[in-house]
Amino acid sequence: MPVDLLYEWMAFYQLEPFGDEWLRHAVQTCQFYNAHRGKSQAIKKPSDFMPVEQRPQTPEQMHRILQGIPRGT
Repeated sequence: MPVDLLYEWMAFYQLEPFGDEWLRHAVQTCQFYNAHRGKSQAIKKPSDFMPVEQRPQTPEQMHRILQGIPRGT
């Protein structure tokens, strides 16, 4: 990459930061939620709206979850 193109990208980043999209969306969603929540609803933090990495389920956990799903009538 030519150095002048690098400087252009650096200047653009100063105006329009990119990356960390999840965090920016979580902050916006948190602000919207807290502004519109009911008085009895708890205040949320941005981390409440961030995706979390889940550990793989064991076969026993899957079986237990499936047992809790009601069957069709």
